[in-house]
Amino acid sequence: MPMKRYRPRFEDRRPEYPDRDDADERKLSLVADVLHHDDAIVVVNKPPYLSLDVPIEEEATAIDQLREAGVIGADETPLPAYMLEPRLSGLAVLARSERSLEALRTQISSGEFDIICLTLVRGRVESAEGVVEQPVRERSRTNPLLMVDAETGSPAQTRYRRRDGYVGAALLECSPRPADPNIVRVHLQYSGLPLMVDPSYGGANSLKLSSFKGGYRPSARHPERPLIERVSMHVAQATFAHPVTGTPVAFEAAFHRDMKATLYQLDRYGRAAK
Repeated sequence: MPMKRYRPRFEDRRPEYPDRDDADERKLSLVADVLHHDDAIVVVNKPPYLSLDVPIEEEATAIDQLREAGVIGADETPLPAYMLEPRLSGLAVLARSERSLEALRTQISSGEFDIICLTLVRGRVESAEGVVEQPVRERSRTNPLLMVDAETGSPAQTRYRRRDGYVGAALLECSPRPADPNIVRVHLQYSGLPLMVDPSYGGANSLKLSSFKGGYRPSARHPERPLIERVSMHVAQATFAHPVTGTPVAFEAAFHRDMKATLYQLDRYGRAAK
């Protein structure tokens, strides 16, 4: 069965930045960091707003960047082992051949391919860890978003561990099986803990400092900019067997600037008063 490709919708397009300096800085940030490459796979840390393989408004994709850097051939189009849409960030594992892709997908379906997604969620997380086990399926043939469906869905599980807590929010470390970041999104929404920013799965459109900083004073010169206005999830780790050699491999991807800034401000102003 051919691998599905994510098709960006209008709301997936990155926002406009009218200020020239800021726009240039954003452009520089839309570069995938190559963590590993060989004849079988390429592993990158994808920043938010960068599409893996489908151009958005004629902007370069991560695969375009890999071709430009000489990491892959000019006519080569590797396919992702799991979907990582533009509004998410973190590890993307790209297969360079049908053989590699089939091997990775087999590991994903059998639960031998593990990813860890760090997610900022809205709500009070009472327990230090937990598990959500609910079957899921796509909403329709034309809508790839997932939904919980106990009757016709495929088995899916998300294990989570609380890494940090704030007033009305928490940072969770989530491990989905199969390895699909979207399973985390739909399972957390089902459990009443939607991602802080994720309008497709019950979250807000953005998070602003004024929403949790006491005594916040707005600027008289310009409107407040959100701390983060994309899906508040980062695929931080991936562990699997190399599709050709079978050797166990593991990769980690650091946070990008918007998630770092958000967590920094939550640490300063989003905790309960002592």
